[in-house]
Amino acid sequence: MSAVVGALPGIVLASGGARGITATCVVALARRYGWRFVLLGRTPVLDPLPAWAGVVTVEAEIKEQIALELAADPARAGTAVRPGEIQRCFDHVQARLEIDRTLRAVVEAGGTAEYVSVDVSDPAGTREHLAPVLARHGGVVGGLLHGAGALADRKLEHKRASDFERVFAPKVRGLRALLGAVDLETLRFVVLFSSAAAYFGNAGQADYALANEVLNKAAYRLRARLPRCRVVAVDWGPWGGGAGMVTAAVEALFAARGVAFIPPEAGSRVLCDALDPGASTPTQLLVGSPMPPPAVPLEGLPRTHRIFRRVEEQANAFLRDHVIAGRAVLPVTCAMAWIADACEARYPGWYTVRLEDCRVLGGVVLDAGPDVELVLELSETGRGADELSVTAEVAGRGPGGLRRLHYRSRAVLAQRRADPPRQVASSSPALPGGPLDGAELYRDGTLFHGASFRGVERVLSLDERGLALACRLPAVPESVQGQFLAGSANPYVADTLFQGLVIWARRMRGAASLPVFTTRVELYRPLEFDRRYTVSVTVLANERQRLVADLDAADEDGNVHLRLAGAEVALSTTLARHFVSAGTV
Repeated sequence: MSAVVGALPGIVLASGGARGITATCVVALARRYGWRFVLLGRTPVLDPLPAWAGVVTVEAEIKEQIALELAADPARAGTAVRPGEIQRCFDHVQARLEIDRTLRAVVEAGGTAEYVSVDVSDPAGTREHLAPVLARHGGVVGGLLHGAGALADRKLEHKRASDFERVFAPKVRGLRALLGAVDLETLRFVVLFSSAAAYFGNAGQADYALANEVLNKAAYRLRARLPRCRVVAVDWGPWGGGAGMVTAAVEALFAARGVAFIPPEAGSRVLCDALDPGASTPTQLLVGSPMPPPAVPLEGLPRTHRIFRRVEEQANAFLRDHVIAGRAVLPVTCAMAWIADACEARYPGWYTVRLEDCRVLGGVVLDAGPDVELVLELSETGRGADELSVTAEVAGRGPGGLRRLHYRSRAVLAQRRADPPRQVASSSPALPGGPLDGAELYRDGTLFHGASFRGVERVLSLDERGLALACRLPAVPESVQGQFLAGSANPYVADTLFQGLVIWARRMRGAASLPVFTTRVELYRPLEFDRRYTVSVTVLANERQRLVADLDAADEDGNVHLRLAGAEVALSTTLARHFVSAGTV
């Protein structure tokens, strides 16, 4: 981490800083830190604005004024005024007004600011225009905020070389020019405005994603090269409130895909916090909601996909936290998550919203060797206007090399997730002696799970009708998750639902339980690490050798993220003695 950023020497250079989200962030930084800013942009400001600029605010009336002035220009000698000329003049006037507003806002926020017209993609021009400015400020640049950018969205097959140049130049050549124009040793921070498009990809933005990913990688190189400087590439999602480069048409497309917009106040606060002297800021910071791709069209014959995975115990450290009778057992939630995530990966823009008829036919036990080779086969079984059905089977090899089926389910995909239902409060009364401590349940063998699955904090209520749990699972490192990374279906947090059945079976029946069947798994929102959930278990059938229940996990606002309907487990008093805590495994 760099030295203190708050007490900054010299000035802050901000490319693209007089307009858009960069301007919003500059004003917020001025309010938080009171720095001196030099804002760089391509808009020329030498000519005075017409008297009506800023007074006339209706677009049609502004364009009417522009048309009259162009027609009255003696130099045009009666040449007809073209719509393109009017639009260019309109854009220039609007840009000039925005620059003036930004400069005033910085001063009102407690900072100072001046504007320099320069094309930062031109190294020689950048040095020439900045030289007198830097001389006035003693040549000391304490911070660099590179927010310049441009769009040229087109499908890849329609991209032109000029599109690539338009997008790549301000981002990448601009960064090189700015770094070449300042003394790197005086810098205390470098902020590069990248995009979530570089992280997730986005239709029509191949060049934009590439240019921003170059900024991401440049941030890592700069951080290694400048140990006293705080360097961060911020991968912004789309901004709302008119602060970003998102047009009304693009905003509608994002909204249809469920992409949330960053409120300007929240986005600028993230940047201010990232530069706080006490912050521990990563080199690459992703801000905003995920950007799922648009749904792929379902064309041609129904498809079948086969995904091969050699599950190695050594490569999946979480397996040491799921051991029964001395054998590492793959949690059923890992199989469910694999199916759900594999479907979404093969059908971009579609979401796994349900898993139906989920059967555990043999489970996966790593007791015959250090690894097990599995095959996940996905076969389309139905296409509708709004839904796609896929049969999923996970198989391995049994004795003699014969195919052995472990899991079977039917996945239902849609182009958007349903709104989450509200959780119904548990009808079970609170425990007389107060909640049961979850940590004790892991210690006494009621729950055999190790650290990767220890999400039960308290048992809030428990009787013959069911129970309620307070849950929160700390983040499991990706190095521990191995080949089963938490995606839209988080298998580590989801396991707490089945742990509710384990607790109920042990407390009410003195038996252990293993999952065998679930009628329906409904996925409304991703389950997250380090988030509090209430898990509700409602018993539907309590028989000698089986238990059936409905389960769900809801956030603190009562919104259900995951629901299991008709979850059935097999009960065994014999197996109970093999449920030993995995805390020391």
